[in-house]
Amino acid sequence: MIDFVEKIPIDEITGADYNPRVITEEALQKLQQSIRRFGMIKPLIVNASNNIIVAGHQRKKAAEKIGLKYLPCIKINSPNVRDEIWFNLMHNSIETSKNKISLNNFKFGGYSYCDST
Repeated sequence: MIDFVEKIPIDEITGADYNPRVITEEALQKLQQSIRRFGMIKPLIVNASNNIIVAGHQRKKAAEKIGLKYLPCIKINSPNVRDEIWFNLMHNSIETSKNKISLNNFKFGGYSYCDST
C-alpha cells in the first residue's frame, strides 16, 4: 500500500541509521535554495509504520535548516528492513551519478549485502 500525506510534522520523521549518503555543505545550500524557490517538489519516502526515511534524508536536512515544519511524504509498507535498505541504496545510486554506492561489505544490524554484479 502506498499513501501520499501532504503534511507530516518534520519532528515526526526520523532518518534511517543505515543511510550511507552524505551531502557537502555547498550541495546542502543549493538544495535549501531550491526548496525555498520551488517548494518541496519531491516528497520524502517513509516507512508507513514508523516514519523512518527510506529516501529523502538530504531533503529533510535542508528543510530543517530553512525552518520548514511539515513535509510531504509518500508512505510505503516496507515488508522488512532488508528491502528498505535495498530500496534506499538503489534509489540513491539512481538519483545521482556522482554517488558511487556499493553493496560490497555493507552491513546493518543482522543484514549484510554483497554486490550481485
